[in-house]
Amino acid sequence: PSGTGEVTAICPPKSESSKRVVALPDAPVGMCAAHLAGASLTSADLDALVSTAPDGGLLRQDTWRRRVWIPALYAAGLCRVEAAAWIP
Repeated sequence: PSGTGEVTAICPPKSESSKRVVALPDAPVGMCAAHLAGASLTSADLDALVSTAPDGGLLRQDTWRRRVWIPALYAAGLCRVEAAAWIP
C-alpha cells in the first residue's frame, strides 16, 4: 500500500522443480472455470490475477482475513466472541 514502505513482488518460482501440478476434483474445477469465465480470463491471460481485491488489485491476506474470514467464522458461530473485536 502507498505510504507504508511495503513492497509486493510477484515472481516466478525459483526453479523448474518449484512448479507444481495439483489434481482437483470436478466440483472445484467447474467452480474455477466459471470464475475465470466470469472474469473474462482465458488461458492466454497467463499473468492475470485469478482472484483480486474489490479494486482489482492484489488480495492481501491480512485484509481478507479481517474483512471476510473472521466475519464468516463469527456468523457461522465458529469464532469465539472475543474475536469479534477484530472485525472492522
